[in-house]
Amino acid sequence: MEPELIPVQVGWQDNFSTFFIELICPNEPKGCPSEIVIKHGHDTSVKGRPQHYECKHCRRHFYPHTSGFFSQLEESINERLFSALKDGSIDTSLLGEISGSSPGTVSSLIRYVIEKVANHPKTELFWKSPTTAQAIFIDETWINISKKTWYLIVLLSEKGSVLAFELVKHRTSNKIIELIKRAESRLGDPARMLITDDFSTYKGAATGLKRDLVHVRHIHKPPYGRVIIDLIEIKKKEILTTHIATINDVLLETNTFIVRISKSVKKIYEKGKKGRKKGGKNRPRDVIEREKRQNAKKKKGAKRGPKDPYKNGTTHVYHYNKKEGLFHPKYGSDEKVVACLKELLPVFKNKHVTTNPVENIFSVINKLIDFRGKRDLNFWRLLIRYFFTVREYPLLLREILDALELSPQVRHKASLRIIS
Repeated sequence: MEPELIPVQVGWQDNFSTFFIELICPNEPKGCPSEIVIKHGHDTSVKGRPQHYECKHCRRHFYPHTSGFFSQLEESINERLFSALKDGSIDTSLLGEISGSSPGTVSSLIRYVIEKVANHPKTELFWKSPTTAQAIFIDETWINISKKTWYLIVLLSEKGSVLAFELVKHRTSNKIIELIKRAESRLGDPARMLITDDFSTYKGAATGLKRDLVHVRHIHKPPYGRVIIDLIEIKKKEILTTHIATINDVLLETNTFIVRISKSVKKIYEKGKKGRKKGGKNRPRDVIEREKRQNAKKKKGAKRGPKDPYKNGTTHVYHYNKKEGLFHPKYGSDEKVVACLKELLPVFKNKHVTTNPVENIFSVINKLIDFRGKRDLNFWRLLIRYFFTVREYPLLLREILDALELSPQVRHKASLRIIS
């Protein structure tokens, strides 16, 4: 016996089409055999008095436009939504095309998904889950929120995985150090290498960690293409830094290149130990005034700004053999630098020494600005948390979309685009 086909309108208001469908119990995807479906009168409480049906197996009541046929279509709709959202980007035009909905409805749908992902318990667990990294890339971009500038700081591994992120008002060394430690809590062992641009706060954070570290700085000002590798070593109560300046393409091919080397020392002060020793006395007033006059003469005409660490630096020459992955000092150049350069190979071999991986993410985040609706600071935090979570953990998005129950209006509008 051929199954009975029932006419049903798919779409909404003036934009609809009529299709003939086989009646299926809405619970069939959940295991109901849906073998016997009977008519159960007309629903006089609804406009148009639609025919009412009942599944004899699970006793589910439904209308033709809420039958299992549309439940099956909803899986296709959710799959299309997942394909559009899985990379973390939000394209309101594409989502409107998939759902057949107005911009306002699309914004409500996006807000719902963002809040579900950002506040999900699995999201918190994911950002504490262990991972691996040999180096940490750090960069930041600014976002204008309620006419005020905020900064999004992102930490990546050399493989491109996001380790930590935060939206902050001020880019301080303490905040950078806090984020580095948060990222390293997922690594198990502290990262040996830090890669940033030449922003002064990053230099303070690198030395503020107070441990041996290789800090690679990309210089974003003319002449472009320069990098400085700071080899930071802790010796008792001092931070010794060897500054190694060269160009960023030395690891692309076998070549001989020049390096400018300088050193600097920074004292480590214990908390509460600064200032005059206990029991000490002030010097005589005339001595203090004489020192002030002498210092004023020295400073007069001096160039303002940070000191040039290469003023008394020395020039060295090294040869890089790409095939063997070895560096050879030339003309008596410092062999200690060779070990530092070799540490760059696992991260930068055959690449420019640069911070571009984070910048690539920022270009994608710019698309989030097109999201409709009011975005205060709290929602921006949810939005950014959503973006990075979906980018790193797309299975959570699929889980949330599978549990999403679309309204009949949205389901019918989207179904019309699938079956027409």
